[in-house]
Amino acid sequence: MSYPTLRSKSILLAGIVGCSLMGCKNVSDDPLAGWETMAYEPAANAIFLQQAETSRCVWRVAQDAGNQRITIQPTAPQAPKEPPIRLQTEAGLLVGTDNGEWGGSLSLVDASGVPSKLLDANVIQLVPSPSGVLVLTGLLHLGIDGGAVWLFHKSSIGSWSITKITDLDGKPRAMSTEHGDVLVVGAHGVYRLDQALSLTTISLPFQLTFTNSIAEDKSGKIYVGMNGFVVRLTPTKTGYSHEWFTKPECLPN
Repeated sequence: MSYPTLRSKSILLAGIVGCSLMGCKNVSDDPLAGWETMAYEPAANAIFLQQAETSRCVWRVAQDAGNQRITIQPTAPQAPKEPPIRLQTEAGLLVGTDNGEWGGSLSLVDASGVPSKLLDANVIQLVPSPSGVLVLTGLLHLGIDGGAVWLFHKSSIGSWSITKITDLDGKPRAMSTEHGDVLVVGAHGVYRLDQALSLTTISLPFQLTFTNSIAEDKSGKIYVGMNGFVVRLTPTKTGYSHEWFTKPECLPN
């Protein structure tokens, strides 16, 4: 079967697929019921993704705190500059800044209000964990797109230090921690950092879609919000299957 260049005409309703393959269920259980699913995953330079870059649709995913279901809502593009991030720790107040190409920093402010610099890097997020505080850093500017995860932690003798855990192949754009692991999404895919601080990378062509949110449901399915699309990753025996969902008004015909 052949497909048109712009958008596949072989479209299945997500709710119908769920009913025919797995038995009928309440449509509300599937946050993507009624959406259109792409018949194949687009390549990194696909015209679909070029269209998504300027799409009128920007979708944000989240897990509802009450019923733990995934919600998908339209949203505005993210602000280019974020305010400083602060997190109180046993060692003092951590303060992270992100000034894009102008650089950022991570500082520790002690009880007397005196700051000491820990990192010269743009701080995207501070995440408390059983091992200490995870520090996500990154920069996306011109041809530079990279990131890292650091751990600010206390040693067995009571001293505090910061250590790089892993590099990322893109700047972190959003993260979530609903089920213990840290999920991060960037321009090149999804990263899972488990509680043992082991990293798993799921490569996906997100360079043009401006990913803005990520959430995981109770069954382990991961949802990513972005311009034009919502992508769902479903666990399999060998990794994850990828589904790209959109709505007719989000991309040109």
